[in-house]
Amino acid sequence: MALLCCGARLSAQVNAEQVLNIGRNVLSMDDYMLSIQYFNQAIKAKPYLAEPYFYRALAKLQLEDYKGAEEDATLSMERNRFRTDTYRLRGFARQMLGHDSLAVVDYVGGLRYNPRDKYILFYKGVAETELKRYTTADSTLATLLRMYPRFEDGLGARARLNALRGDTVAALADLNQAISNNALNTNTYLLRADLLSRQGKWEEALQDMDRVIKLQPREDNLYLNRAYVRYNLDDFFGAMADYNYAIELNPTNEAALFNRALL
Repeated sequence: MALLCCGARLSAQVNAEQVLNIGRNVLSMDDYMLSIQYFNQAIKAKPYLAEPYFYRALAKLQLEDYKGAEEDATLSMERNRFRTDTYRLRGFARQMLGHDSLAVVDYVGGLRYNPRDKYILFYKGVAETELKRYTTADSTLATLLRMYPRFEDGLGARARLNALRGDTVAALADLNQAISNNALNTNTYLLRADLLSRQGKWEEALQDMDRVIKLQPREDNLYLNRAYVRYNLDDFFGAMADYNYAIELNPTNEAALFNRALL
């Protein structure tokens, strides 16, 4: 009888691992709802394992269920507090919920176990910027860029921080360096176009928007951004053409419809 019980426990363990592996494979194929079903089975079989909660949190994060992701990350952390990824995941979920202070607590916790985690440092710097802890954010991003000097998202985050502090020269220098490192990162061009627009440098901003649209020609909201720049250059026909194409890509884009009507 004891042998039979032992065999049943071993079978349950193998099944939980198999289901977890299937769930991970499904998750890698971006089928988040189905992967959650597999993780639910693994949790039911072995509720004390940390991994199924972590991967279910990751799937929920992709589905923009940030509260559910936060809760599952907490359950995973209660079972294994040494996994850096869990601190990063819960911190990001908390940031998306607007809980930047709690996110920073998670990032500090994750850095205790891996002080070189690139994305924890990045998200921590962004959260501190949102909290207007500019001195701390500057220190965090300086640490990040000392370790990863070619990380263009880190340069973009510091550029945004510098812009908020009123140092547009330093902000542009970081963005220029980020674009030099990677000329295919659309976020960097968008940040620079926004900064140039705020300075009234519309021609230069237009050049950046042209590059972004060349890289992402099917993103309707980008045409709204370029239309705004063209409008400020008194290129009303160009702005109209951008609104028209944005609506062609997405007929329900309310901002494009509204702005076209105004124009």
